Amino acid sequence: MREPLHPNKVNKLKDIIKSCLLDTYIENDQLNFGKSTESYDKKADDIGKHIERLESLKDELNKHKSYKIDLYIIFTAYDDAIFYYFHYINAKQTENLLLKDLPECDLTKLTDFIFTYFQQIPGNNTVTFFLKHISLPIVTTDHITVERQADPSSGQNDKNVTTVTVTSKGYYTPFSDDSFMKEPYLALNIFVYFLLTKKILQHLPMLFPQGRSIHRHAINKHEIDVFHVEITNLDYQKEIQSHTLPLAMSKYLSDLKNINVSKDNNGFDAWVETITTIVESTDSLLANDTPEAKRIKSAIDWYMNSKFMTDNTMSFIQICMGLEALLGEGDKNEGNLTSALADRCAYLIGKGMADRRQIKATFKKIYTLRSEIVHGSTNQLTFSDQKLSFTALTYLNTIIQKELRFLIDLQVGVDK
Repeated sequence: MREPLHPNKVNKLKDIIKSCLLDTYIENDQLNFGKSTESYDKKADDIGKHIERLESLKDELNKHKSYKIDLYIIFTAYDDAIFYYFHYINAKQTENLLLKDLPECDLTKLTDFIFTYFQQIPGNNTVTFFLKHISLPIVTTDHITVERQADPSSGQNDKNVTTVTVTSKGYYTPFSDDSFMKEPYLALNIFVYFLLTKKILQHLPMLFPQGRSIHRHAINKHEIDVFHVEITNLDYQKEIQSHTLPLAMSKYLSDLKNINVSKDNNGFDAWVETITTIVESTDSLLANDTPEAKRIKSAIDWYMNSKFMTDNTMSFIQICMGLEALLGEGDKNEGNLTSALADRCAYLIGKGMADRRQIKATFKKIYTLRSEIVHGSTNQLTFSDQKLSFTALTYLNTIIQKELRFLIDLQVGVDK
C-alpha cells in the first residue's frame, strides 16, 4: 500500500507535469515538443528543456518510491499516459493537437490522470507467452494460467494455441525490455524445465526444415518461428504491449514437442494431473523466497538459458554459473573455489568413494576450462570440451533435482 504524498509534494509534481504538457503537441499520432514550425535549433532547445523537466519529475517521484524509475520509463510512461487518456478516458481527435490549447479544465484532468498514472508505477502486469507448438490442458493458479487463446501473430483469430500467462510487477518499455522480462522469463524457464524433466515435453531440434532438400546448398536459409508475448498493465487493461522473444529462445521453444500420451481415459487423466501439479509447483517455487529456493530458481534459469544459447562457449559458461548458484558459498579464492565446488558436487551426487573421486576429477577439469575461457586463453570449445560441457550440464541437472527434493512443498520435477 502506497503512503499518500503530502499535498505540497502533489502540487509540485502536478506543476512539473503541466509544464511538460504546455510544450507538448500531437502530430500524426505522435508526441512532439515545442512547435512544429520552429527552426531546428529552437526545436532542439525545446526538446532539451522538456527532457530536463521529465528528469526533474523522475527525481521527485523516486524520492518516494522503492521501485526506481529511469529516464526510459519516464519518457515512455508520459507518452503512454497521454495516448491512453485520449483513446480511452476522454476520446478526442488527436491527429494535430496542441495540448496548451485545451480548456483549462481539460488540461487539469489530463494532468491529474498522468499524475495518477505515474503514482501507479510499478504496476501489476500479466505476461502471456504464446506456445504455438505444444498442447497443454487448462490450469489456473494464483500466478500462472495455462489456457488456449487466439494467437494474434498468426493473423487467424480462430487459431487457438497454448498460452502461459504469468504475473509480473514493473513497467514495460521497449527500451528496457530485458529488465522487465527477467521475472517472466524466469517463470517460463522453471515451467518448461519441469515439463521437460517430467517427460511431458521433449526438445527435438529440426535440423532440416520440412519440404527442403538436405543438400548443403539448400539449407543456407533457416526459418525460425518467432514467438510473441502480450503484456497487459492490469491498472490500464485496454492497452496491450507486444514483445518479441529473443531469436535463440524462439528457436528452442519451436523445437519443443509433446510426448505422446496414452489415448485411454486413465492415460489422459494422469497427463492432466501431472501438468496440474507442475503448474502448482512452479507457482509454489516462484513464491518461495527462502535462500535455498532463490538458489534453485537461479540455477534453473541458468540451465534453461544454456539450452537456448546457440554459442556453445557461452552455453558452457552459463552452465558453470548454474553450478555456482547451487554449490557456491561465497568462496573468494579461485583455487579454493574450484576445490570446494568439486567436493560439494561429488558428495551431493556421488554414489560411493570411487564415483566421488571421478566426479571431483571431472569437475576440476570443467573449472579449468571455465577459467581458460573467462581469462581469455580460449574462446571456443573443442570436441572434447563439448563432451565436458555436456557432463557439466548433467551435473547441474542432477544437483537441481537433488535440491528440489529438499523443498518440502515441491513434489514435481524429481524422480522418487
